[in-house]
Amino acid sequence: GFFMDDVMISRNVNVFGELDWRRLMRTDYWGLDMFDGPWTHKSFRPLTVLTFRWNYLLHGFESPGFHITNLALHIACSLLLGFFSVASLRLPRSWASLLTALFF
Repeated sequence: GFFMDDVMISRNVNVFGELDWRRLMRTDYWGLDMFDGPWTHKSFRPLTVLTFRWNYLLHGFESPGFHITNLALHIACSLLLGFFSVASLRLPRSWASLLTALFF
């Protein structure tokens, strides 16, 4: 299951409510207004909140869906790192594979 974040994710209107881009850009990771509300730590992560929203639309608040999506994003980032290592850094494929495995 989740650990601690699930309560705040399930309370964040940006995750389960109608998508409002202005609200998304004015609220922090927890869905608290960064400018007009009470205390907030101002952790502005709109892309992360959007991934929570996509997870919610696909799986509801069931944790296995969030875990599957997390694994898929880790795999995609690892593959991109491998391609970047070969194409831009010109590393041999064996070194790029090792680098990708270490970062996964």
